[in-house]
Order: sequence, then C-alpha cells, then structure tokens
Amino acid sequence: MKHLLRLCVLFVGVWFITCSAQAVTVYGHRGARGLAAENTFIAFNQALKHHVDAVDLDIVMTQDKVLVVYHDLTLNPDITRDADGHWIGDDSMIAIKNLTLETIKTFDVGGVRPNTRYSEIYKAQQSSHERAYIPTLEEAIQYIKTHADYPVGFQIEVKTNPTQPQISASPEVIMMALNKIIEQEGIAQRTKVQAFEWGCLFYLQKINPSVQTAYLTEAHTAPPLSLDDVEKKALWTGGYFLKDFYSIPHMIRALGGHWWDAEDIELTQENIDEAHQLGLKVAAWSWPERTSGLDVNLTLIRHLLSMGVDGIITDRPDLVVPLTHT
Repeated sequence: MKHLLRLCVLFVGVWFITCSAQAVTVYGHRGARGLAAENTFIAFNQALKHHVDAVDLDIVMTQDKVLVVYHDLTLNPDITRDADGHWIGDDSMIAIKNLTLETIKTFDVGGVRPNTRYSEIYKAQQSSHERAYIPTLEEAIQYIKTHADYPVGFQIEVKTNPTQPQISASPEVIMMALNKIIEQEGIAQRTKVQAFEWGCLFYLQKINPSVQTAYLTEAHTAPPLSLDDVEKKALWTGGYFLKDFYSIPHMIRALGGHWWDAEDIELTQENIDEAHQLGLKVAAWSWPERTSGLDVNLTLIRHLLSMGVDGIITDRPDLVVPLTHT
C-alpha cells in the first residue's frame, strides 16, 4: 500500500510539473532572432518551425502612416543594407518615420554586419544570407497565419520614444492604426501588445479592452521607471510615478495591465508571487547585448521557470521550447 501511495504521489508530482511547464508561453523574439534575420519572414518561419506559442514582433510607423515590422526607430546599421548592397553608415540615423513604405522596401535586412557586437552574439544567423525586406504588419500577420498549422499567438511591441517625437509617431496615431489591423485580421483574442511607453497601452485599453496589454520594464536603464529626470519619466509612464504605488506589479495592475513583461534580471520570487496574487501574468525578456553576451542563457531561464514565470521571450525557441513543452 505504501508503494502504491508513493507511486500516486510521484504521478501527481510529474503531472503537476508537466502541466505547469505547458502553461508557460514561449514567445519567438523578433521571430527567432538567434536563428534568422530578425523581424523577417525567415525568422517567423523559424519560430513556427520550433512551435512557439506566440510570434513576437516590433512595429514602427512610416512617413505615409504604414505600420512596418522593425525593432528600431532608426535604421540599424548592424543589419541593414541599402539597395546597392552596402551597409548603411553607423552615423546615418535614418528614422523610419521620415521614410515612405516604398523607400523602406528597398533596404535589405537579411544579414548581419561582420565584426560587430551583434554578429558576435547572434552567430547562428550568419550561416546563410537571404535577401529580406522589411514587411508591413499586415504582411507579417498574414504570412504567420498562412504558414502556421496551429493557432499561434501574436505579441506586438509598439516602438515609440516620447522624448524624441521627431523620430517617433504619437501613441494615438500608432495605436489607432494597430487596432484597425488587429480587428481586420481577427486576431484580438490571441494578441498581446507591449510597450515601454505606457501611454500607448492606456489608449489601447480604452479603444479595445479585449486585447491584452503588457507593461514593459527594464532593470537598470532609462524607460520607464529608473530615470532620474522626473519630466522624462512621466513621459514614459503616462504621468504616473512608482513612488505613488506599492510596487511595480501594483502599479501595472492599477493602470489596467494584464501582463508585467520584465527584464529577466529584475525578477525575484517575491515580485513574481506578488504579481500573481494581483492577477497579473509575468513574462521575462533578455538583453544579451548588455548582460551575458549569449543569445540564450539557459541557466537563467531554468531559474525563471522554477520561480513560476508565465512566459519566456527568447531569441532561441529551438532551445527554450523543449524546456517548457514536455
């Protein structure tokens, strides 16, 4: 009888661990940046190949008010070539906001510039080079929907900078355009929208409360909570201050958020538990360029999973999905 009881306890334990692991959402960061050119069809295909739960992508707005999938507000010289195949200059500072869609389509973002910090970290990207253009958000969504053989989700990060309005669209304009596409594509129930500029999320919560919002924070640098400049801090947080709330989870919950998407190194067992008690979910993202220098830190990810995070945003879904989906 004792042996049978032990077997039952073991079975329940294994079942609980398995269910817990399967509950963790894996987001293919920028598609699958560690495997293919970020935010391109090539990367989206890699993300789907490794069966991510959701494809993560970034959006910025062009001069002619089109949402395109690109991480930076200005063209990134580490991943961008001009129409003649030359890497753009490091000091070019070409803002997407000041380019038309027609011009943007002339750039090639299918490779990695050699001898850069980016190339050191994302070595797997360099095994092959395929010419790739910057897709519109509609093109990206339609590509993912067409090529997925399962109901994959979408995580869309809105890229703005309220301290540099000359290179960034306003929250209202970009969120109206985003919401229109979400509704047209019928993906509201499987979409999560992130932003460091929380005013974007306030606006979306007002016009479409069915879409989940994720409040982004980071551990050491500028937006949105650690700025010393009070006026700039208020620009990122929509005029709210952490000092007026008990904690970051309490602040996000009070502002209407569904997720706290935190940099991995700022998460602790205490603040994860606190977020869960408030009804928030927690996803972790990494900044390899600043921390480990690796495209994935599996030791840290295992630790985050042991603490009960609800999501992992990763450049290497090929290595992380097996840890969470048994």
